[in-house]
Amino acid sequence: EEDEKKKIGRSWGVFNRRQLPLGEAHVLSLDDGRWLLKAKDRARLEWAGVNDLPDAGFTLFVPDAEEWLRRIEAIHDLHMYGVVSEDFGPEMLN
Repeated sequence: EEDEKKKIGRSWGVFNRRQLPLGEAHVLSLDDGRWLLKAKDRARLEWAGVNDLPDAGFTLFVPDAEEWLRRIEAIHDLHMYGVVSEDFGPEMLN
């Protein structure tokens, strides 16, 4: 299964177009900061293909994109403002 996760990428559209799973794109744009490294560390637990470049965003392929957007936004708010909405428990940040 880990090998399959590593193969996600550009070749889908060219070589395996019929095998491409379609879904909605969810995009979240936030200010830069150390929070991004924390979010990437957390995302890397889900998919090892998340890059570790300090000044670059990342792509994460997951079936529960809305949950991940909320989690990333909570990590951002905690690190930028020191607060997190009451809707977020520790499990959202781990």
